Amino acid sequence: MRKPTQIQALNAISGLLLRHHSTPASGRSPQQPQEKPLIVIQVQMNALKTAIQAQFDGVEVQLNGIIGKLDAIGARIDAVDARLEEMEERREADLARSSNSRISFQLLTVQFYPVVKYIRGHPVQPGLPPSVVNVNLKPEYDVGDLPPSGLVPSNHSEFYEIYDMDIVPMRRRMRAIYWFYNDDRLKLSGNADRKACAGAINNLKRYLLSSPMKDSVSELGGFET
Repeated sequence: MRKPTQIQALNAISGLLLRHHSTPASGRSPQQPQEKPLIVIQVQMNALKTAIQAQFDGVEVQLNGIIGKLDAIGARIDAVDARLEEMEERREADLARSSNSRISFQLLTVQFYPVVKYIRGHPVQPGLPPSVVNVNLKPEYDVGDLPPSGLVPSNHSEFYEIYDMDIVPMRRRMRAIYWFYNDDRLKLSGNADRKACAGAINNLKRYLLSSPMKDSVSELGGFET
């Protein structure tokens, strides 16, 4: 009996190709492969490759879907982390406010506890942040940062100094403070008059010295009473 041909071996191994029974009966010599089985084999091979490629494509689609879900979960975790960080810094700010609220107005030079920034980002408006004399403002501040030296009043005496400023430097100072904290309770327009600036200074006093702070803003844009 003759050895199996290469095509017969491939058919036997793959299990997916046509079987070639070339020996019809015992004692008869095997027949030579014909042209037709080769065409069938080629068709089956192409079909097999197409099926495998389709499976790979399906797996890739599933992987992309899983990756998308993981990205969404990661974004949610980042948002929760950011919120927790803001809440922690808010707690630190309230502790400082609580201590500041006990400093008498008669103690003009007693230093306030600094109130950290706990609202992420900065307002995007024309003219913000304005330049302030003797204050070095960075382009951006993060949650937990302290205001730069000279920006926020550090005692009661410095509040009186702001009241006595000319309107332009007063307005610049108060708008820079609003830009730093990014809190609408400190908002001040770029053309605010002296009366509006005085109101902003009073809001800043409450912001630094009142405890606990209220989150809501009145219809007039100031603090709730």
